[in-house]
Amino acid sequence: MKQNILGDKKKSSFDDNLADVVNKIFDSKPDKVVSENDMFISGKEYSLKGLKVCWKPEEGGALKNQKEWGDYWDKIGDGRVMMSMADLYKIMTRTQEYFITHSGYGGELARDFKKQLREDFSAGLVVDSCLDYGENKYREYVDAEIVHNCVIQESMYLRSRRIAILENYLSTSLSELCESNLGRMFLREFLDTMDGTNTIIESFEKISGVKKENIVFRVFHFPLNNSTQISLPSKLAQIFVKELNDSLYIDCTYSPNSAIKGRSRGVRYE
Repeated sequence: MKQNILGDKKKSSFDDNLADVVNKIFDSKPDKVVSENDMFISGKEYSLKGLKVCWKPEEGGALKNQKEWGDYWDKIGDGRVMMSMADLYKIMTRTQEYFITHSGYGGELARDFKKQLREDFSAGLVVDSCLDYGENKYREYVDAEIVHNCVIQESMYLRSRRIAILENYLSTSLSELCESNLGRMFLREFLDTMDGTNTIIESFEKISGVKKENIVFRVFHFPLNNSTQISLPSKLAQIFVKELNDSLYIDCTYSPNSAIKGRSRGVRYE
């Protein structure tokens, strides 16, 4: 005979009914075990003022190239999208803001998520942004279109801006970019922000743990020549973030064989 969870002594019919209800709860089993991929749906997300980001990298931190992640996110269909470079910058900025302004549990969450992002940088992070060079006439610089939310062509969140790619942007530190007007314009378009350089520097330094001199933007660059037309590939240059040897690299790399692989995170716009 099964023992009543409220004990054998009953004082009223109300106690009998309550005991039955409680026993049923303890005897019941969940209809579904929440999997790692369902964590976003079940509340394992970090809400940052209009933007929610998955607490864990997708598929347990699996490494894929941008096309493979694009195919993956194209099938998700739950309202999330792949995190872009613009999303990543907003997430870094708001996480750092929460870390400074929130005490207790809010501050602990921000600190823990900073660790999560650093683990992403260490493994390599593929974002849903690319540079589309299109057609460039011969000039003193090459320009391109920075496109966010590009891996799913029908994405309603697709954003793009023209951006100047100067010769010396082949490998340029965040510190150097912030010293010139063109460099600052490049950063604001690249990150889709109107933040000042101090905020941009602080966000990158505090989240990554890397000094601005060692945060390097490496932009795939087509050399200028004497012809009137620069030969450009039809493929796009994908954006990849990687921490290596105490430096943080933001690479805009033309990879025809899609050899560059990294993690991915999902976001939801509120």
